[in-house]
Amino acid sequence: MQEGEIPRSDGFLEADDEGNSAGSELLEGAMIHAANAYQQRKVPYIGFLWSSLLFRSDVSPDYGHFLLSLADRLTYRQLQAIAFIAENAGREQLARLEAEREHKGGWSFANGLGVELNEAGDVGLFGIEQASGAVTHPRATMSSAGIESAQLSKIGLTPLGRNLYELMELHRIPEEEKNRILDLIRAGH
Repeated sequence: MQEGEIPRSDGFLEADDEGNSAGSELLEGAMIHAANAYQQRKVPYIGFLWSSLLFRSDVSPDYGHFLLSLADRLTYRQLQAIAFIAENAGREQLARLEAEREHKGGWSFANGLGVELNEAGDVGLFGIEQASGAVTHPRATMSSAGIESAQLSKIGLTPLGRNLYELMELHRIPEEEKNRILDLIRAGH
């Protein structure tokens, strides 16, 4: 509010006959997810998600519950990858690695990164950017090998991934943590 943002005025915090509101239910969910988060680095971003919902009347409470549940199931490293992809960090380096790698075939990711990226793609957080600028769900554009067969410099966020990035304020993840994604890709190169 100090930055001039206006809280939503659509009844988000207004109690129903039983004393509940959509906002209070989401707050309770955010607090439960934060309390149960064994990866403590995720906790601030779960809080940012709830606080963002206070100002975004274009996000329904039901969609907010879905996003909260999705955020809970993601690892911190998946959140780092979403931020890395959203900010096009390392796109030039990835293109160079792809050129070097062209004759070898698919990618080999270090420390299980490929599995985490495949899962994030499977739930629709990112896909492959098309010439039109649209991002197509990975299952529509990748082989059964998943992310290991993708052109990594073309990976982009879907609308769902973009929403999660913005609402969780993943731009706040420190640069050195986002760059660990590129380091893991290089390590498997």
